[in-house]
Amino acid sequence: MCFAAVLRSYWAVLLFVVSDLISAFLATWLAELCREFARIHSWISGEPLNTVYFEVLKYALPYYSGLLIFLFLYFDLYEDRRLLTRSREWGRIATALGWLMLITICVDFVLPTWMAFSRLSLVLSVIFSFIFIAFGRFLIRRYREHLRSRGKDLRVAIVIGEGKTALNLCHELICKTQHGYRLACAVLDDFQGKRTEGIRVYQSHEKAREMMRLVRVDDVFLCYPNMNATDSMALLREFGQQGVCIRFVSHLFDRMVENLHILVDMVDNIPILDYRQKRRKPWRDMAKRIVDFFFAFLLVLVLSPVFLVLSFVVFFTSGWPIIFMQERLGQNQKPFKFYKFRTMKVHDDAERDALQGRNEVQGAMFKIRNDPRITPCGKWMRKFSLDELPQLFNVLKGNMSLVGPRPPLPREVQSYDIWHFYRFTAPMGISGLWQVSGRNALDFEEMILLDVYYFGNYGLLLDLRIMIRTLWVILQGTGH
Repeated sequence: MCFAAVLRSYWAVLLFVVSDLISAFLATWLAELCREFARIHSWISGEPLNTVYFEVLKYALPYYSGLLIFLFLYFDLYEDRRLLTRSREWGRIATALGWLMLITICVDFVLPTWMAFSRLSLVLSVIFSFIFIAFGRFLIRRYREHLRSRGKDLRVAIVIGEGKTALNLCHELICKTQHGYRLACAVLDDFQGKRTEGIRVYQSHEKAREMMRLVRVDDVFLCYPNMNATDSMALLREFGQQGVCIRFVSHLFDRMVENLHILVDMVDNIPILDYRQKRRKPWRDMAKRIVDFFFAFLLVLVLSPVFLVLSFVVFFTSGWPIIFMQERLGQNQKPFKFYKFRTMKVHDDAERDALQGRNEVQGAMFKIRNDPRITPCGKWMRKFSLDELPQLFNVLKGNMSLVGPRPPLPREVQSYDIWHFYRFTAPMGISGLWQVSGRNALDFEEMILLDVYYFGNYGLLLDLRIMIRTLWVILQGTGH
């Protein structure tokens, strides 16, 4: 990519980063001035400002600013989300700053001599940071809206869909220039006219593909509220290979959107879920493998006493073997031995056929909430997902990743539709989006859709978010 293209893609992100850093520094400086004012008037005690000023700079610049940028990346606050409402952005800013304050307090507790600052300064700096950052971002948004009203800073889009929802989406993108889109055309299956809002309307997907060949299209909005999963994935395959951002509008995602814990854009109360087709690059896969190995090795060392205790518990409550090994399919459908602490009776698979009629998951997956094959100890381990710990050794061996779709059984794959095989394009994982987004409440089609979403948007920050959310789900004890 040439420098001009890079600058075009990231200039707004750089503007936000600079604004946030300046705001954070000013907020910290103002917080120290307020603390000094309170000390002079004997409201609080402490060292005068001139003795701690350089300590404040050391705290504000490398630590405070660095952690703030990391948290803002984590909460997707540097994504170019043109349809994100201001209230949702402010909510994310407040959440990130709340985590910053909590982490800083923990660091101060562990390293009190290194982190030399006042609690009052910290609280005030967080409050001032929210005000300054929100105001700075408001000014940047107004500046970008001004540019868009003059035909600049626009992304070219195509709307493909049907029904009133697709028409409303076209109207919003055309009439509200602050969204920053220029609609090249619309493909509306059930539209009888030739134009809407001055935009050419077609009824053939071939016209959309032709337009994408003639014009540099940035975003494709797929607006089929009532389309099933199979047809939605067919559209994804049709347009997702063009190097554009696919944005879904479908009731398929309603239940998942409530639990994804990611930013979802809104246009006129229409939820839009992004699918950013990221090209598979060797360096990205290598970075994921290095992070997987490092954290898996660290977790095995830290949790070794837990492994020992659980091994004794399994052995003394239900005998040998302690580890349950099963053939599963990994990346590119490569078979491997999958490890778990045994939670069922020995030879439990012999009873599976008799229990098939009680399966509670629609599609190519077998799961029963109160499976009679589970031992009492196994039920407790499943509740807190402790039976999954041996899969850390699968990660060390390279069979699995910390985050990714769950590896299926070979017999489950036999009933897959064509689009289901998309989940084999990356390593299988211990945890994934569907485990933290509804878990057993989701049906099989929704699980696969979440896997597809993960592959289109995956990165180290998304993996980190899933792992943190996984810890919270485990502590809740919602496993079965």
